[in-house]
Parts: sequence; C-alpha cells; structure tokens
Amino acid sequence: MGLLTLGSGGIGLHFLQPQLSPLCLLQQCDQKTKTVTVLLAEFDGVDAKNYRVTERILQKLQDATKNYPTVKILPLKQAISQQEGKDKARELGKNKNADIVIWGWYGKTQQKAAVSVNFEMLSAAKDYIDVGKQVQGEIRTMAVAALETFEIQVNLAEELKYLTLVTLGVSAYAADDWDNAIKQLTAALSEAKPNKAALDPATIYFYRGNAYDNKGEYDRAIADFNQALLLNPKSAEFFNNRGNAYDNKGEYDRAITDFNQALLLNPKYAAAFNNRGIAYNNKKEYERAIADYNQALLLNPKYAGAFNNRGIAYNDKKEYDRAIADFNQALLLNPKSALAFNNRGNAYNDKKEYDRAIANFNQALLLNPKSAGAFNNRGNSYYDKKEYDRAIADYNQALLLNPKSAEAFYNRGNSYNDKKEYDRAIADYNQALLLNPKSAEVFNHRGLAYNYKKEYDRAIADYNQALLLNPKSALAFNNRGLAYNDKKEYDRAIADYNQALLLNPKSALAF
Repeated sequence: MGLLTLGSGGIGLHFLQPQLSPLCLLQQCDQKTKTVTVLLAEFDGVDAKNYRVTERILQKLQDATKNYPTVKILPLKQAISQQEGKDKARELGKNKNADIVIWGWYGKTQQKAAVSVNFEMLSAAKDYIDVGKQVQGEIRTMAVAALETFEIQVNLAEELKYLTLVTLGVSAYAADDWDNAIKQLTAALSEAKPNKAALDPATIYFYRGNAYDNKGEYDRAIADFNQALLLNPKSAEFFNNRGNAYDNKGEYDRAITDFNQALLLNPKYAAAFNNRGIAYNNKKEYERAIADYNQALLLNPKYAGAFNNRGIAYNDKKEYDRAIADFNQALLLNPKSALAFNNRGNAYNDKKEYDRAIANFNQALLLNPKSAGAFNNRGNSYYDKKEYDRAIADYNQALLLNPKSAEAFYNRGNSYNDKKEYDRAIADYNQALLLNPKSAEVFNHRGLAYNYKKEYDRAIADYNQALLLNPKSALAFNNRGLAYNDKKEYDRAIADYNQALLLNPKSALAF
C-alpha cells in the first residue's frame, strides 16, 4: 500500500514514495488469485454410518460455498487419526495441492460425546490469521444426544463454513484482490457471532479495513478499524493501521495519535515508529520524522522501508547526499525496490545530476513498468535537460497509466509552455486544475502562458488566484508585476516587484 508525497524539484513536481509497513503482516502480498481447495477428511469415530459426521459437514460446506467459484470442497476419503495428527494432514494436503485440510475425531460414552476438529491451513492464509483453540484440536464435550440429533454436525459445519469464508477473503487479500476480499470477509462477518471462539471477528474487521484502505476508501477503512478496536482495544496493530488510514486521508495529527497508542501498547513496534515518521514528514516536521526512522532502524537495522523513508526526509531537507546514502542502503537490503530507485533518482535530479537520475528512473521502470510516478519523474529530468519532447513522451505515458495525475498534466503543460505551444500548455493546466483546484503553482504557470499570449488580464486573474492560495508566493507577485508592466501599468508592476522582494530579498528576477 504506498502513499505518494510530493516534493518540488525545479518546476516539475516529483513523486517521493514512502514504503509503509506492509498491511499483509508477513509481506506476502504478491500471490495471484487462485482457487482455494479444501479437503475434508473422514472424521474418525464409531458408527460412522449412523452419526454421519463427515457426510453432514461435507454437504453443508458444499452448499454454503456453491456460489463461490474460487473454492472447492472435496472429500479426502480417508481418516486422519489423533495419533497421526497435523503432520499427516499436512502431508496429504500437500500431495493433493490443497490449501486447507479439515480433520478430526469423535467418540461417545452412554452420557457424553466428545469431538475434536482441526482447521489446518497450508497456504499463505495461515500467515494472516490465527484460528482459535476450538478448531485446533481442543476437545469439546456435550450430551450424547447432540451427536445423535446431528446438532454437533450442524454446529461444526457452521464453524467450518465461517472459517472457509474467512480463508477465501484472506486468500483474495493476499492476492491484492481488494473487492473480492471485501465481499468474502463481509460474508464471513455475517456468520461471525456464533463462531467467535473459532476466530475473533475483530480480525476480519481488521483485514476488511486494510482492503478498504488499499482501495482508497479511507472512511470505510477507519469504520472497520474502529469496530476491531471495540472488540480488541489492546491491539497495537489495529491502532497502527487506523493511523495509516488517517495519514492517507491527510489527517496527520489523528494518525500520530494512533501511532502513539500503538507504541504505548508495543514500544518495540518498528513499523509504528516508521509510520509515525511518515506522518511527521507529511507535516514537514522533518527532524521528528528522522528521529522516528532512527528508532525504527534501532529496532530493525534491516528495515529497508525505514531507510527509504528517512532518505525522503533528508531529501525534503535538501540534504541530498544523506538522502542518497539512505536510498543506497535501502537498495542493498532490497535490490528490487522500484520505490528506492525512483526516490534516489529524485535526489540525483535535485542535485542536478540528471543523467544519474534518469538511470535510476530507468531501473525503477524495469522493475515496475506500470509506475506512473517513475515516468513522471523521468520526464522531469528530461525537462530539466531541456529535452522537452522526451519529457512530453514520459508525461504521456504517466497519464496513460494514471489519467487522474494532476502532477503529470501540470508538468506536461510546463514542457509545452517552454516549447511556446501555449494553447496546449493551457489545456494541460486546465486539466490539472480540474483535478486539483487548489494548486497555486498551476495557476501561476497558467498565468505565464496567458502572459506569453499577451492575454494580460487573464494572466493577472490567474496570478490573483495563485496569491489567494499562497499569499507568500514571491514568484506569483513577480509574474503579476510582469503582466502589469506589459500592460504599461508601471506603478502596479513596481508594487508587485516590491512585494516579491519583501518575500524573497535575493530574487534577481524582481530586481
């Protein structure tokens, strides 16, 4: 799940992409969606024909999942005894390419019935959820009548249906299939109340919240994390991920409050330090961000994401060599990190080492050919080299991949502006402002294009808008002065140049 922070470099806007703690806890998010195969072993016990434990559970599981094309419930057609246990279940499941093996046994005396069930996960889902003891072989006893009236079989089938739906959702989640994950986890929640002992519903709210967060539906994500925290208020992970959702919404102070709470519950939680650092960096509190990244790296010296993010903070402080050193370290730990190559490219670009920057963006694009940000940033380097056609080609590609990128429209507009293709520049600035109506930079540059076209009143209107959005923009005062000067309104021009010099006494332009 990565955020995009914007850092300025010359006229172009650059993407710096921090690496959040992975929402999939063991960083296994790259599986492709596949069918989940569930094997049901014969339940080991007396009078199988009369009690029909296996038959009933199989039928109910198949009925419950018949509308889910991504799951197959199959009979194993052999029992796994208590003595053979988990090892045998895993061996048989592996041989048949199964994801889950359900097995167990039952017995009875004249008064009591005992039952044990195991929900054995072989796939990546086991790294995401911890099932309760009730489905890890814990022996349950009840009246023998419950066995004879099929109550036990029905209850077990309900529990196992619930866990199967959870597994479907988590498998979709592991494959980054957010819509399907939400659908399956929602279905599981509808079965959750009578089955809490098998798996706490808080876990399902947590993963559904993560899926909403990855879809950019932050309010729905926060609602799910709230629900998870109502059920389990001592989970550092739940606070951490709600903090990520608030951070993604731009509510940095609320994010920091959640990260603080996560760290109270788990002072050695490196990911929470990292994520709090991101929130501080977004607030432009770079020293506090760096302090948090330092703490994350003390706890986990091999945390590539924290090196990457500390590099971003140094880059934002214009300490480019320190930034590059951190990106180097991130790449030593993770040589296939397109983000780190992208960010190192930005640092080289800010140092005006454009060819080295382009080489890094090339590498980022080899690793991730669908990175709109890397195309945008390589375009910025070509722009800074005054290779406007190559820059435009990269911005075009960025916009094919992300048609809602205000930054790429803005940057392409700058290239057209410098090529003196003012109408095309204005068209791009218009599009950028549709996507981001509060960008002072875009109003300022559209004003320049109108000024070049000698449409001075339209230029001045844009500079006015830029100054409403950023009253401390020396550049906008300077440019408005140019427009007044071209209109021969010299007193107004001088007043604007004076204001530009108050804001930036070293501005050679205003002199």
